Amino acid sequence: ERLPNCPFLFRVERKTCQDSSRIADAMGVCVCKGAASIEVSGTCMRVWLLLIIIIVPLGSCFMVATLRAAAHRVKKAEMQWRIGVEQLQWEDPPVVLGQGTHGKVLRANFRGTPVAV
Repeated sequence: ERLPNCPFLFRVERKTCQDSSRIADAMGVCVCKGAASIEVSGTCMRVWLLLIIIIVPLGSCFMVATLRAAAHRVKKAEMQWRIGVEQLQWEDPPVVLGQGTHGKVLRANFRGTPVAV
């Protein structure tokens, strides 16, 4: 190809990129092939793969946080049903209401109400 008023003959060749996942654009810059690829840290990466790399860890963190919050709520709900030994008033001597293989059932008062412990 000859330019006007120029004694030189030019031949324009399409640039070839060394990486097979890239192609030269109109300016000769190697860019990622296809619309479904983007460049991440100098490497062409498929968009769906990038989404998986981002979504899976975030989803896992969300699941762990949700499960921990649920476990905390359950533990908090169970704590309201626990009675400390200091809240019980025992008779002297303790009255045994029953006895089994795992222990004895004693009579006590909790806030003025008779209970079996």
